Amino acid sequence: MTSLADSSPLNKYADPLSLFIEIDWEDIIFPGLTYSAHELLMIAEELRLEYAVYFYKIKLPCLWVCLIGGTGTGKSTLFNGLAGSHVSPAGVERPTTTSAIAYGHISNPVEDGFPFDNMRLERLRSGESQSSSDDASRVPFFYVEHKDEDMRHLVLVDTPDVDSVERQHRGIAEALYLLSHVVIFVASQEKYADDIPSRLLCRMDSEGKPYCIVFNKADYRQTDDELVTLFRDRGLSIRRDRFFRIPFMNSSELSGETFMSAVRLCVDGIIRDCSPSALNSVRSDDLRRIREGLIEKTDRLLSSAESEEEAARSWLKELDALVGSTSDKLLEEMASRQDRRNLSALKKQLGQIFSAYDVLAKPRRYIMSIIKSPLRVLGIVGPESAG
Repeated sequence: MTSLADSSPLNKYADPLSLFIEIDWEDIIFPGLTYSAHELLMIAEELRLEYAVYFYKIKLPCLWVCLIGGTGTGKSTLFNGLAGSHVSPAGVERPTTTSAIAYGHISNPVEDGFPFDNMRLERLRSGESQSSSDDASRVPFFYVEHKDEDMRHLVLVDTPDVDSVERQHRGIAEALYLLSHVVIFVASQEKYADDIPSRLLCRMDSEGKPYCIVFNKADYRQTDDELVTLFRDRGLSIRRDRFFRIPFMNSSELSGETFMSAVRLCVDGIIRDCSPSALNSVRSDDLRRIREGLIEKTDRLLSSAESEEEAARSWLKELDALVGSTSDKLLEEMASRQDRRNLSALKKQLGQIFSAYDVLAKPRRYIMSIIKSPLRVLGIVGPESAG
């Protein structure tokens, strides 16, 4: 099978979705004339991120294996077991993973085209302490390097708690879910039925994303089959060979051989499904799923955008009619006012002209004064005004 990495650089013949590389998604706006306008903006933002992830994953020839789960389920402990060293801080009483931590081969060019603007990817050597930065606008994403050739094809990621009270942490976990090729969903006796982790688990199942479940802190009285049935009864198509159980242990046992044996059993099963020989097929299936999702979501965006455009055309037509009728009334009113002003001015002008050429004006005034004189004596009319 030909590696999908060989298709880089992208061109429109190798991958039609490459036409979307140059789109400036922030310029996509809608007038908001339909009920779907708000959904359109959400879809556009999702597509912006998902296209960026798609193009990034095409160029990077490795598998991202992300551990996702709720608070206190033991993700970091399992992550350290997978990595074979103490890479991520582990804790039980409170969420300790506030930023994402990856463990990958030193040669992987993970920085090239990294799709998340809100994360600051920083490389660390194994055993090196996490650095601090003045860049508070982006969350640090630590990439701890190793030189293990057997793990060269894998990048393991310990994500923030998907049910964290911090929205930013939940957003990082959801973004890294998009980046993942395989998800290790870590559940526990207390958390397996919680709402937010359960929704993400159902999403993985419906999208066909490869995943396995590690049920940590399991009750000794429950068998593996009984636990698998718990998830299948919720409509999940979990395979028996993708389910791993770590029994509940007290604090002293967590550092002992019994616990490490259980972790190694999980590790062996998970790594087996992500072997180097499966690299191309896993990546190929993953890119196919992403393409199908992008095509479906882009089609929804275009269909809704056409509805917005049609609504905009109808509104413009109504607006043109409204402007036309309003302007006609305004012009009629202006013409009427102008006619009245013209008539008044014309009357005044005619009066002035008539007065200038009225030769009988003085005789009329003389006769009127004679007639009014007796009336003034009798007080019937007032005295004659001056001028």
